[in-house]
Amino acid sequence: MKINIKKILGIISLLSIFSVNIYSQEEIVTMERYALVIGNNHYQEYPLKTSVADSEVITKALESKGFFVFHYKDVDSEKAVDIFKSYSQFVNKDPKNVSVIYYSGHGYTDGNENYLVPIDNN
Repeated sequence: MKINIKKILGIISLLSIFSVNIYSQEEIVTMERYALVIGNNHYQEYPLKTSVADSEVITKALESKGFFVFHYKDVDSEKAVDIFKSYSQFVNKDPKNVSVIYYSGHGYTDGNENYLVPIDNN
């Protein structure tokens, strides 16, 4: 199973840096901040050594800045679909939510399309 980055971003409303001007300073300060962080090490082939550790560092950094972080480690294809669907439904409840996605693991590009690789798909 391929996980297309464009499709993921298409289902998640992201606050663009260009749209910040439409919000007041007070609104920006009070916006809910959410992050989805995934670190994949344990691939069936070509395992990685630091992706999970990297995701843990990013999680701590985001939490220290007031983000509520959904952190997952070693995600397979089935779980990845559930995670992105649940996260998108959660953050899309309010269009003023700020959302960050961080992924550490294998990925690849095919033409103009970029893909994330779950641990059961090499």
